[in-house]
Amino acid sequence: MGEPTEPTASEEPHRIRITTSGSTAPLALEALTFLKDHPSRPLVLHTIPAEAPPKPGLHPATLAAPRLVSLVEKVKREYIASLVPRAEKQGLWQYTETGLLGPAEVERPSLERVLGGKTKPKMTHRPYLQITLSTRPLGLEKGRNVTCQTVYVGRRRGTRGKGKGRGGDKDEGGENNAEIAEPMASSVTDVGEVVARVEKRKSDAALVSSSKRART
Repeated sequence: MGEPTEPTASEEPHRIRITTSGSTAPLALEALTFLKDHPSRPLVLHTIPAEAPPKPGLHPATLAAPRLVSLVEKVKREYIASLVPRAEKQGLWQYTETGLLGPAEVERPSLERVLGGKTKPKMTHRPYLQITLSTRPLGLEKGRNVTCQTVYVGRRRGTRGKGKGRGGDKDEGGENNAEIAEPMASSVTDVGEVVARVEKRKSDAALVSSSKRART
């Protein structure tokens, strides 16, 4: 469906932050309107918050991830549906990025915890999710922790049975029905699994590093 191209000054991405409060309906409308009005510019939906003092418990960037996934699926579904009457070779590229906010482990406090008999690292990182939607390939999947999914407009048979004759793949008006085709690659939708996997990997790495320092 084309090769990645370098963005120009007029093609800078439009960013929308998803939070844990408020309705997502206005955000979905804003996203759909932007994709239709600015097809050459990427749309970035993310949970990365403004800098704030750390607080106990799960970070808002992590808690807002399920809302982000739901909003993206709604935007994709409605945007692709709006393309059905136009052309068959249109669609969206979705780039899903996962990462951490802040250091995975503060080395000195970590060493002191291990020497004090506390072998379980204290989590100081905050997982986040960022999804970029574009009407053209951007090549972002070459980056670290980024996956790519292509959603395009396809065709399907009508609802009439095979015994209806050769017109069975058309509706009563004689027009072929269209549908959203299956994605070319699976996206990251199980946010809980992603967060758990990232946390375990970082915690294991921090524990190994702290143990080595303790032995030296």
